[in-house]
Amino acid sequence: ERTFRAANSTSYSDTNFTVDYYPGLCDSPVFTSRVEMEERYSSTGDFGYSQADFRVDTRDIQNGLVKMEVERGDSGLYLNYVIPDKPALARDMRNGQVLRIRITREDAETMFLEFSLRGSMAAMTRAASKCYEASQGPERFFDNSGSSSSSPENFF
Repeated sequence: ERTFRAANSTSYSDTNFTVDYYPGLCDSPVFTSRVEMEERYSSTGDFGYSQADFRVDTRDIQNGLVKMEVERGDSGLYLNYVIPDKPALARDMRNGQVLRIRITREDAETMFLEFSLRGSMAAMTRAASKCYEASQGPERFFDNSGSSSSSPENFF
């Protein structure tokens, strides 16, 4: 499956934030993070959903969820964000300076993440544009404005 990605891997040495665009679903990007945990997991695990709040600069806070997962043989903790208004968050990210995320779990300390949005407008616009282009498929190169007298009989 083709994916078009805008990523921040510079705010932390062990954590990234990505926005993935999938052809056919370009208006609904997928927001994720991966946190390096330094040890490989012996089994795949799902820690369920926790509260996650998203804020770009001092704009409105969006309340959402995060699903935390680990994969067998991998050393990453995967954070899959559920965001109620993805287009609004994407718009704020394109125009903002810092994305802040607060993750609240009942069984652990509150986690705070901050990601610089420098370059996010260009990266997200390019990823979304490539997604829309891929969604159109090859038929876009063959419009019906050509000659309609291309039947086999016209060649012989």
